[in-house]
Amino acid sequence: MFNLLIGYARVSTEQQDLTAQRDALTALGVSPKRLYVDHVGLTGTNRARRGLREAFAACQRALARSRAAVTTSRAKTRSTTRH
Repeated sequence: MFNLLIGYARVSTEQQDLTAQRDALTALGVSPKRLYVDHVGLTGTNRARRGLREAFAACQRALARSRAAVTTSRAKTRSTTRH
């Protein structure tokens, strides 16, 4: 099974620290190479979030390289009648 974890952490002031968010994401299994961050000067109204854009781009690249297989159990249990 394909399993890729991508993390994103953000703080908006110099007084805030990303350590707790980074630790929580790595504890969940996110590789430090797949952890994207934004810090200082970013508010809810400031949408220029480079780290978030990079995280989304990483998701898109991963999806583009993956293959998906969809199965359903309904097809196995369907009965057919021959005339």
